[in-house]
Amino acid sequence: MMVGGEVPFVWKGWPTVIPLAAAAITQATTERLLVAIAFSLHFRTKVWNFFTNLWQGAIKEEVALYLLGLLTVLVVQVHPWGLLLTTIPVALVYLSLRNSLRLQVLTRDAVEKMADVIDRRDPYTAGHSIRVADLAARIAIEMGLPWEEVETIRAAARVHDLGKIEIDSIVLNKPGRLDDREWELMRRHPIVGAEIISRFPEFARGADYIRYHHERWDGKGYPYGLKGEEIPLGARIIAVADSYDAMTTDRPYRRALSRDVVVAELKRGAGVQWDPRVVAAFLRVLGEEESQSGTDAIPVAVT
Repeated sequence: MMVGGEVPFVWKGWPTVIPLAAAAITQATTERLLVAIAFSLHFRTKVWNFFTNLWQGAIKEEVALYLLGLLTVLVVQVHPWGLLLTTIPVALVYLSLRNSLRLQVLTRDAVEKMADVIDRRDPYTAGHSIRVADLAARIAIEMGLPWEEVETIRAAARVHDLGKIEIDSIVLNKPGRLDDREWELMRRHPIVGAEIISRFPEFARGADYIRYHHERWDGKGYPYGLKGEEIPLGARIIAVADSYDAMTTDRPYRRALSRDVVVAELKRGAGVQWDPRVVAAFLRVLGEEESQSGTDAIPVAVT
């Protein structure tokens, strides 16, 4: 009403678009702000990071929906029976999207449960993939990546060790040094995981992040020896999150390291093992957690 709209809506030419656009922008902004607040509370990071990221995704789809709504109103004003011309295709689109979404959710749940089974094969890594996914998402948000990319990285991190499904539990839980054959099996798990994940549309975009998450900034990682910017950013982010959780968790060959020791190790390895920008972003996340919630905000996970 404040920008010239009327209730009920009456089309009076293109100037009528102004109140419609104002209403659409207000609704979209309010929705994103509420979602950003909810996500910032969950990930314990800045609201603004989520708010700006949310504006970068699904804009085309929203504009299309608003235009479809406007078209429906115009058709109805010409002739009420014209509503049937838009209701039927809209209903078909809705049912198709609902079924597609349901399939995506079921697929995601099934693959993530497989990842959980892999984690539980080793009593020392139970919950590892969940924690790595959470940390990777926080790092990606801190680096200002679009929300769609944040979600791709989170999804890849959630199943990054799926390739270990072909490794015997005896090898995974071996307290001593791996022999050459065992080490060769271990080096293959990123490739196997990426091949499995690439078959699922919900995870396929992050397949390369899984394939390269054990590569190192200096080129001494595996399986391909990529270095620096050759390694996809998502893989570099997962590498830092994975390393942090591994170092702060009890393993068969050592006890969990303290947070101070791990932070010092990350700083030492920045520019050598890990991307220095990713390490810096993670340390900012860790610093924000400490300032907001004390030293236990990102806990040392001993399982």
